[in-house]
Amino acid sequence: MARLLVSNPKLAERLQRAGHSVSWEPSGPVDAELLLIGFEDGPVSGPEWIRSQRNRSRFTTLLVVCSSTEQAEQALAAGANDVVRTPLSPAVLAARLRGWLATPSSSASDASGASDLLPRLIEASPDPVVAVDLQGQILLFSRAAEEVLGYPAHKVLGHMHVGQLYAAAGDASHVLARLKAAEGHRINEHAVRLRSAQGESILVQLSATLLHDASGRAVATVGIFRDDRERLQLARALESTTDQLVQSEARGSLLDAARAGIAGLSDPLTEALGRLELASLSPQIDPGLRVQLSQAAAPLDHVLQRTRELTERLDSGT
Repeated sequence: MARLLVSNPKLAERLQRAGHSVSWEPSGPVDAELLLIGFEDGPVSGPEWIRSQRNRSRFTTLLVVCSSTEQAEQALAAGANDVVRTPLSPAVLAARLRGWLATPSSSASDASGASDLLPRLIEASPDPVVAVDLQGQILLFSRAAEEVLGYPAHKVLGHMHVGQLYAAAGDASHVLARLKAAEGHRINEHAVRLRSAQGESILVQLSATLLHDASGRAVATVGIFRDDRERLQLARALESTTDQLVQSEARGSLLDAARAGIAGLSDPLTEALGRLELASLSPQIDPGLRVQLSQAAAPLDHVLQRTRELTERLDSGT
């Protein structure tokens, strides 16, 4: 089994029962594959304690046990390769140890640089990252996952089954089955709904891959998902705007048609009224007929005035 250095006696006892070779040397070089310390186990502040252990174990994986997000951030900033949150789950700790101890590297310096970078990249990712073993135990729950789903990581790791994150029963098993069947054991932008801590069903686009150990045995899955709520809101807003534009265009077309129709009435009405007026002014016309012509012209004149008013209102948009 792996050789470990541990700062906490209770943790050391637990790891020894699991078959690891565990010891603790407070000073001097570290002759071990992994150094596991508690954020609050040292005689100085947590960050100073981590920096001092980082200095004495530059090429050894440094794993820090933390009790809060603030401690985790400080630990990573001080040089920890990775953090484990309390309450400490045996399954989570075993998975983290397997992951770090099985990570191959071409050189000690390469391993140190890569292991420093990986947790920082995960925490800095704007998209949530979640890793799960094949029994559904959540092994990793990034800061972005906390923000999107509303679950604090310390209440997820070692406490929640991945099925509880999905909105529909059976979706977790369906995703795992798709991963196993997919070419390269990867799926990209799979639409699925997750459930937040507040009970909200959130549509996400999930990309995931199946992880294997050195012997080729599937051991876990890791997924990155994108919250689609903002995109859907933009799509709905765009659809609404498009509908309004279509309606406005249709209304404009109707107004143009109405304007053309009114203009088509106005011209012949004006001509008809002009002829009636000329006929009524003729000196040879019978007075009685002149009165009838005047009476016939009155309603035509009223209609002409109304068409002009409607034209003015259409032109002004009222």
